[in-house]
Amino acid sequence: MQTDIQFSPAYAMATIHLDPGEQIQAEAGAMMAMTPGIGIETSTRGGVLKGLKRSVLGGESFFPT
Repeated sequence: MQTDIQFSPAYAMATIHLDPGEQIQAEAGAMMAMTPGIGIETSTRGGVLKGLKRSVLGGESFFPT
């Protein structure tokens, strides 16, 4: 995995280059674009109750991508 950060410090954008089989986890709404061949999987990561707890108490997304 290779990460390039541009437009720092305000409006920072990370461009991530993944090798085949590598994965990354991002918050919902954080991804600007992707190339063909990239798959997206969304889940509550731990079940409905943990997702609610994370979104209500932590201010995070209910469905991490």
